[in-house]
Amino acid sequence: MGVGALGTAVVTSGLGVVINIATDVKDAWWAWAAVAVLTVISAGVSVWLQPSGAPPITQRATASGNATIQQAGRDITPPG
Repeated sequence: MGVGALGTAVVTSGLGVVINIATDVKDAWWAWAAVAVLTVISAGVSVWLQPSGAPPITQRATASGNATIQQAGRDITPPG
């Protein structure tokens, strides 16, 4: 297990625990502050783990005849 994966797991688990505490004890300002801090740390770990300079992944399919090709996901661009 890499350091990045371990860091992600620890931050995610900690964030879940702190969110439970913050929603249980609504007046605990320190718990809500911990939620904010761990959320920022989680974002930082995600950015750190992203490969820099990696080309975006593209998918291409070719169909014969009058076949229609659809790709699952939110990045579908309708023809036209």
